Amino acid sequence: MHAAVVRSFDAPPRYETFQTPQPSGEHEISVDVLAAGLHPRVRSGASGSHYTSTEALPLIPGVDGVGRSVEGQLLYFVASVVRLGRWPSKRLLTGDAQSRYRSK
Repeated sequence: MHAAVVRSFDAPPRYETFQTPQPSGEHEISVDVLAAGLHPRVRSGASGSHYTSTEALPLIPGVDGVGRSVEGQLLYFVASVVRLGRWPSKRLLTGDAQSRYRSK
């Protein structure tokens, strides 16, 4: 999988490859990310200036997006449980997020 990765708050994110996370729990699914919001909240997170920043690096910025499940269903999601930082090109959604953001 690929992601925009922040390794320093003094430099822009860089396009990098990461190992694809695998669902490990009964209520997790893998989602291919199709689109992600690039709004002020994401930009301030990537710069380390957002009040929720822990300044932990590396960081994959992002808070919401649209994806497709392996069954082909479109989903909207908000960051909940993410491995490898915050925003990879594949995400794991918990059961709670699946039920709230599943498209009709």
